[in-house]
Amino acid sequence: MMYKKKYISRALCLLIALSLILMNIPLSHAEDSISNIPGERVGFVTISVEDSLPVPEGKDWKQPLGQILPPVKVALYENDTMMDCIERVCEENDVSIGWSNESKTYINEIAGLKEKEKGDYSGWMGTLNDWFTDKGFKEFSYSKGTLKDGDVIRLQYTHNLGQDLGQDWNSTDRTVKKISFSEGSLSSEFSKDKYEYELKLDKNKAISIFSEATNKKYQVKHFLNGKEISKNEPVRVKNGDKLEVKCGMKGWAPDESATEENGKVYSFTIKSKEQVEPPVNDEPVDVELLLSANAGYFYVLYDSEGRKVASKRLQLKYLDTEKELIDDVLGDGSCHVKWNLKLKPGNYTIKTGIKNKKDDNFKTIDTQLPITVKPGIENQRQVFLYLCIDGMNAIDRKEWKELKEKGWSPKMDVEVISSSGEIMKPNYRFNAKADFSEFTYLLRADEGFSYTVKGRFLDKRLGVRIFNNPGIIKIKNNYFTCTIDKEFLKKIHPVGSGSGWADVDIRADYIKPEKAVYRIRVPKGLKNIKMYAQNKKAYYPFEDYNVASQNLLSDIKRESLDENYDVYTFKGPKSGGAYGYSSILLIGGGEGTDYVKSMGGLLLEAGKGDEYANVDFLPRKKGEAPSGEAHGYAAKFLKNDIYTNIKDEGMYRALNPGEEVELNTFRVTQGTGSDVGNTILEPDKHYKVMYGDTVSVSGTKGSDGREWVDIKASNSKKGVSIVAITYDETGRLWYNTSNGKTEESVAPAIDPANTGIAIYDVGGSGLEIDPNIKVRKYDTVYFPKSITGPSGRKLGGKEFKEFTFEPKAASGIASVEFHRPIQTKDDYNNDAFFADNTWEKADVNGSKYTVKLRDGRNIIRIRDNNGGVRYFTLRARAINVKTKNLSNEGKVIKKGDRIRVTFSDLDLPLQKLSAIYNPGFPDTTYLMGKLNGKDIIGPKTQYDIVNNNYFEFEAGDGDEIKLSGIRIHSGHFGSGLDAHCEVDKNGLPPNLNAGQSDGIYCYFDDVSLPVEDKLETTYPDADNKELKAEASKDKVKYTKGVSKGAVIYWKDGQFNKFDKLTLDGEPIDKSCYEISEGSIRLKLSSAYLDTLSYGEHRIKMTQSDGAYGEGVILIAKKQEVPENGQNPPGGNTAKPGQGPSENPNNEGPGGKAKNAVNKSKKAANTGDNGSLGIEFIMLLAASGGFAFAIRRKKNTLQ
Repeated sequence: MMYKKKYISRALCLLIALSLILMNIPLSHAEDSISNIPGERVGFVTISVEDSLPVPEGKDWKQPLGQILPPVKVALYENDTMMDCIERVCEENDVSIGWSNESKTYINEIAGLKEKEKGDYSGWMGTLNDWFTDKGFKEFSYSKGTLKDGDVIRLQYTHNLGQDLGQDWNSTDRTVKKISFSEGSLSSEFSKDKYEYELKLDKNKAISIFSEATNKKYQVKHFLNGKEISKNEPVRVKNGDKLEVKCGMKGWAPDESATEENGKVYSFTIKSKEQVEPPVNDEPVDVELLLSANAGYFYVLYDSEGRKVASKRLQLKYLDTEKELIDDVLGDGSCHVKWNLKLKPGNYTIKTGIKNKKDDNFKTIDTQLPITVKPGIENQRQVFLYLCIDGMNAIDRKEWKELKEKGWSPKMDVEVISSSGEIMKPNYRFNAKADFSEFTYLLRADEGFSYTVKGRFLDKRLGVRIFNNPGIIKIKNNYFTCTIDKEFLKKIHPVGSGSGWADVDIRADYIKPEKAVYRIRVPKGLKNIKMYAQNKKAYYPFEDYNVASQNLLSDIKRESLDENYDVYTFKGPKSGGAYGYSSILLIGGGEGTDYVKSMGGLLLEAGKGDEYANVDFLPRKKGEAPSGEAHGYAAKFLKNDIYTNIKDEGMYRALNPGEEVELNTFRVTQGTGSDVGNTILEPDKHYKVMYGDTVSVSGTKGSDGREWVDIKASNSKKGVSIVAITYDETGRLWYNTSNGKTEESVAPAIDPANTGIAIYDVGGSGLEIDPNIKVRKYDTVYFPKSITGPSGRKLGGKEFKEFTFEPKAASGIASVEFHRPIQTKDDYNNDAFFADNTWEKADVNGSKYTVKLRDGRNIIRIRDNNGGVRYFTLRARAINVKTKNLSNEGKVIKKGDRIRVTFSDLDLPLQKLSAIYNPGFPDTTYLMGKLNGKDIIGPKTQYDIVNNNYFEFEAGDGDEIKLSGIRIHSGHFGSGLDAHCEVDKNGLPPNLNAGQSDGIYCYFDDVSLPVEDKLETTYPDADNKELKAEASKDKVKYTKGVSKGAVIYWKDGQFNKFDKLTLDGEPIDKSCYEISEGSIRLKLSSAYLDTLSYGEHRIKMTQSDGAYGEGVILIAKKQEVPENGQNPPGGNTAKPGQGPSENPNNEGPGGKAKNAVNKSKKAANTGDNGSLGIEFIMLLAASGGFAFAIRRKKNTLQ
């Protein structure tokens, strides 16, 4: 029998306790006026929400959420229940709430925390004035008298049916465990078992009473002299008064049927002294009131007794405009009227409105406001602002008439609350004929003012639309809210929008929301799709759409239609814009899936057509090519780079052992999908410790919209670790209305050469070393891997850039090393990439060190003589420098030609980061430098330095064009440099009033370009020796009768652009030479050279682009040694068939071979233009010279 009773007792307790977890008590769900229209406002209740109980040892439950909603006041209406107030406060404060049934009688989820998530007996419970109610929250209402102005509601998460929150249904303890007072002292220390006390006060005053029941299933109430008083408000007491705190009295819930009095009563008798108040200083002081003409043209000031003190008319004809008007107090264009008065300290009331024509009384009063003049303070200034909030009909008149007949109400309620918590009193009027509500206020707008506005149409079936919403008035269902402060005024009165204002006007239209069915088609099995609300801030976690919109959508269901797609369906409003939540972000794919991480969108505008109700969200499979063209800033000028939050210019950060810091990274250019977008899709990122073991990297923290990793320093190891960062590609899916197709804006994966670097020095040994490198993280050191002339001829280039600097350390520098950048995926995947044997030593010259920079992020390592090590990351970029002759395309540069010099692969020095940096408008980015010592700039642009990457100029005098001191000038709007290193945890809204800054960035090598482009001439020794010719630095010597040809070489010549040869200004026939491919190697035949006269001859090679090379050939005479049978020097004994003599006409050096050359005046001494005499042809044939002259070779041009 004992066990049976125990079982029944426990079952009963469980049943009662479960009913208390916000009471699953079925109620009617009729669409009547009571459920949809709360009635007139009758006060306020205070509500808080918390999940504060620690996780018991051994449990793997979620960590507590803590204070989800601090105590906040919410309006109480005459038809409200506790549940109505809870729903309202959650809606107004962006706290999600869920119910187990349509009647909303049982709360099963708040802020994503559901019942039974922390054990079978866990869930949400609540107290009313610190009492766990014995009925469902819907049973406590204003109309029943069980819910009243000033009540306090507290929602808490329990693990054990409320026992862990102070409620025990098995206990009958009615004691009060805590009672305290805001003022005074008790005659003895309070004990729950002692019931009589004296409370000693220094004088009669208002005090607050704090009490807490031992068992909160019993109510605690407060009484003064036998009359119940509010538990939650101060009460004024005097000597002899009796305060009582009672708990669990007969007839109080849950003991309404009790026959015996078991409650506890604690009595406190007030003992206070009468105190004479000190005299008040009532000397008049100077007061300046700055009046808003928007509030009315007639102001009257009344004292505390209601007597008129002064009045002022604000029409211009009554004002001295020079002295009485003051501008820009509240912002650009604002205007106030000065009202200077001499007033006694005390309380006054200002009223504004329209004056009677016949006397100084009001015809209508628009606003009124109590003000205080403080004693002893001269020159007090008070600034005023007029606020008008209208509620107007935006529903078709005929339809609205029908709705009114069904009981719909157009009335609106507004609360305006100051930063101190004061609820401001409005002038309110309702026009029943036009169904129009108007609330007008006169507000103080002194320095630092702030007011919270909460407005709602009382009929829950209505929705809200804000006329000309500047994007700072939040809308949910029938509710809207905003904060009025200086920033708000800037947005509704932007610079240049008008003058003479000192007001805020808000027009709220009521509309009838309608539901529609929406369908989202996705790839089969892609289940990581998330739906977010369109973000209002950058760098802030995206909000779950349904949480943000307070369950604007019905439950979302997934359907499997075929083997390729799944379809998600839900019901939502036909016009989401009416609620301020028209845009849904869709994010899916990425890591852990076969699809590219992508963002799409859906507009809740089904009323506009099926294309809005039926949406495809189909991320591309990884490895597949994107469809359509990429659009917008992020696609056209994408550099696939990365920023980090490390402030040091060399990406170095010292850490203490055990220290943990956030590593925030930003893809640049950001994946916003458009030039002006602020919704950022960050890619999946990868972090790898590539060198050292002194830090560890956490998994990804945060969520879409704001993600990061934590870097944790070792507790036991000191030294440097290098962390490398990469990221994957992303896609922005958007519907192209012009062709009816979904297209993709692609943000590619990081360029391996841009791999991010973060260097952490645990112990900070490098802090004593100054790298003394003046290159910032925003600077790139550009160097030419190739320089080409207008014809495409390579004029220079190099594989690396030598960079010299002078590091400093108190102990002296021991060594400097450098490491090539990560440039490929293989580099990143190579665990030994930064091994100690892969570092190169810098060249040393005294105290200066020279390193070789290559394309990418180079790392420099500096050691001092104390063992300290400092690292510095320095970004370099290998570029192509190309020259174009705009006047004569493809030709070398000549004086007067218009020339363009282009630099490839440039980056915007300070990349666009939403709400932080924005490239200067309209055109503050351009190349700058010196052209032969004079200033030159490139074309100006806002951010397109990628395509505006050149200088244009006219070639002047001189043999060379020199571009020097080349930098990038780039202005920007927004925050100062390094602002991205400290982004506010609460995110950043668009900065519409950002200032502009200018900066000069990056470094380039000087560029020299030849004018006329004369090629360097050489005479290859080996080739000429083989032909028995003699090569020197400035000529080649051909000896007749000995040499078998001569070779001249132009290494920068272009074989495919060879045009012609001339000797002494006259053309040479192609049969007399051959040139080889590659550069230009000229071989002149001996048959041709033998026809030339003795002495020097000047040869010129010309290309089709105008480049040319010149050479010198010395034709020499064979030195004879006299022997028997030989002719004496100068003799001519040539016989037929033996070839020409050295001087067939005995003319001596330089003589012409008359019988070998046609005497054409234009002919050079080659025989090119004349007919060969029969004798000479025979001679050539005999010697083989003719055959050599006409020979054709493979790979030669003749």
